[in-house]
Amino acid sequence: SAIQILGIDISDNQERLEEESLELLSELLKLRETFKTYDVLDKVNKIDVTDGQNIKVYMDSENKIIHIGNLENLSTKFVYIKNIMKQENKKSKLYKI
Repeated sequence: SAIQILGIDISDNQERLEEESLELLSELLKLRETFKTYDVLDKVNKIDVTDGQNIKVYMDSENKIIHIGNLENLSTKFVYIKNIMKQENKKSKLYKI
């Protein structure tokens, strides 16, 4: 399913993305692969990259927002996230990793 990305500015009629945006998109592809690896891809519906040091992942079906910080050490962060999610019911939670 589609994941909405918040915080990337692409102007109308822009022929090429800026280098910074290209790097961010590359990192977001890695994040998507991490979602897939940890079997949460189908739960993610939005990613807010407005603040690159405080990225938020929205899982509306789980009623959760996960603050993953930056895009470093994703595998380690998602081990913790998966463990926390297993322990929690479907309560509204805000996770900071």
